[in-house]
Amino acid sequence: MTHEMTADIKRKAEADRLRRELATLLESIEQLQTHDRDLLFARYHEQLGILEYSLLCLQVEVLALKKRIDLVQRLHNRGDPIDLAALTRIEAAVEEDLQIWRGRIQAQENQIVNSRLLLGNLVAISENEARRVKSLYRKLARLLHPDVSPENVVLFERHWNTIQSAYENWDGDLLEALLHCVEGECQQSCIAAVPDEVARLHLLLKTQTERLAQLQAEPPFCFARLLDDPAWLASQRASLEASIGAQSQRLAQLQAVFAHLCDGMEE
Repeated sequence: MTHEMTADIKRKAEADRLRRELATLLESIEQLQTHDRDLLFARYHEQLGILEYSLLCLQVEVLALKKRIDLVQRLHNRGDPIDLAALTRIEAAVEEDLQIWRGRIQAQENQIVNSRLLLGNLVAISENEARRVKSLYRKLARLLHPDVSPENVVLFERHWNTIQSAYENWDGDLLEALLHCVEGECQQSCIAAVPDEVARLHLLLKTQTERLAQLQAEPPFCFARLLDDPAWLASQRASLEASIGAQSQRLAQLQAVFAHLCDGMEE
């Protein structure tokens, strides 16, 4: 066997190894974005969502009351009467801001409701079935994903949406059928593993490794570790409860200021 043939065999083996690693990375990224994102948000809202919602409601009340005080104070400064008509105008001005703030509250409510629905409807997947689904997905990614096998882009465009849907729904039987179909359609690449191809795979592997690390460091993916840490959860709850207490005190202070400003209001 010539030196050139030996080098080609080594390059092909290296390219195959890199394709396997890249397919595994792509599967890990897809797992985060397809399966883990909503579930982690749901688990987070289950643990801390009510406290965050309570804090947001208090913050909105404080903001609204601060605006009322500011508008009443302006009337005082101008020497204008504080009567029912003036307070009606003030409430109308505050209401404009409240529409935006209420939108945030509604969004928070929706997140909590949707999270509870998701957790309530969650279908348990056995560990063996999860491994099977992931393995099938990786095999399909090696055959079709443009980053791994750019020569099969036509087949990628034909099948990938169905593959993604099956993966999202943990449908191992459909993925297995798709793999059988795709393997029959695929002409196993006879492209030589030239140095440029190996270099391309190395670069993609580095890029996707960095992408996965960045995802894992950001919410909600960083919650995967934190939500299983009782000390972190206790710290978050304590912090939120302290903020709720502080906002409650601030609200009471502002209510007293507003009552004082409106004392002796003209009929």
